[in-house]
Amino acid sequence: MRRLLLPAGFTAGAFVLYTALSWIMWDNYISPSWDLGIFTQLADAYARLDTPIVNIKGEGYNLLGDHFHPILVLLAPFFRLFPTGFTLLVIQAGMFALSAWPIVSLAEERLGRRSALLVGASYVLSWGLINAVWAQFHEIAFAVPLLAFGLVWSGGCEDLSHKQPSPSLSSSSSRKTWG
Repeated sequence: MRRLLLPAGFTAGAFVLYTALSWIMWDNYISPSWDLGIFTQLADAYARLDTPIVNIKGEGYNLLGDHFHPILVLLAPFFRLFPTGFTLLVIQAGMFALSAWPIVSLAEERLGRRSALLVGASYVLSWGLINAVWAQFHEIAFAVPLLAFGLVWSGGCEDLSHKQPSPSLSSSSSRKTWG
């Protein structure tokens, strides 16, 4: 149970931080790109079980002809309950925050509690995540936790913990060892 506290704390803290930043932007009409408008129209169409026609890109513009991202269908039930662009920002905040769980969990397991605190804070406050929140909703919101959990669960970090080079870091013909 104790091992769940640190990852849960960073996940909850990140969710509050990312949602607060999203709310500040929403409340002050800060929109650095068209993406939130595009994906809001897409989510609205999916919530009505309709084709994703996104008029912000042009009259009658079918987004399936531009990008094919079927994972965004998962937005529909949430958008049906809470039909606003802010819903997408909260979902994104949740997805980004969820990605902290495996990172902090692995750090605590391999490096100890104090180092995990530093890793967790560095991850949650990282330039990449903060700027992804600032850029507002994009489908990469789904990729971030999938990549984080996938790397940890698949053992993708295993090579690093045993100081062996990963196949992506060295070629099979010139395999070097660390140390």
